[in-house]
Amino acid sequence: MKGAKLAVPKPTVAERRDGLFKATERLTPNQKQAAFLYSRGYDRKAINALLWQTISPPVDRHPRKYHRTSSRRQLILWEQDQNFRDAIWELALTDTDLNLPSILGGLVKHARRGKVDAAKLVLELVGRWSPRPEEVQATQVNIVFDGIPRPERHRQQSIEAEEIRGEVLEEEDVEDADVG
Repeated sequence: MKGAKLAVPKPTVAERRDGLFKATERLTPNQKQAAFLYSRGYDRKAINALLWQTISPPVDRHPRKYHRTSSRRQLILWEQDQNFRDAIWELALTDTDLNLPSILGGLVKHARRGKVDAAKLVLELVGRWSPRPEEVQATQVNIVFDGIPRPERHRQQSIEAEEIRGEVLEEEDVEDADVG
């Protein structure tokens, strides 16, 4: 929505790149891999199945189940870390930005098929429709009467009271007057 005033200004590309670097610079390689998978929509169970050997490498004295449980606990601790969540957010935004053309294309396709909600969303995105009538800007209309005198009340009463002077014509005189 062009021209909309946001509470927080939209970051520039350089600021977003720096923000991603700041969010991921303090992560370990294992955390970066896990954050990447979280940002792509994987759940904790799937990430644990993929990364358990790198998060909690097997040692001979502990069984495999111990390492899977240990890596799951480590993922839970990472999920509570604000820096880790920021990295997931930044990676998810990057992925979403890259997929926006196909998302909008699908939305337009649904709108063409007659889906009203998709059509409304497309029209709202391009600024042609607003779901809230209070956002519609009222247009001020000024009606200016220049050169027209205001009517006077007593003038109407005086016209009714005034006698109309003139001569009364006979019906024959009226016919002659019309012909001539």
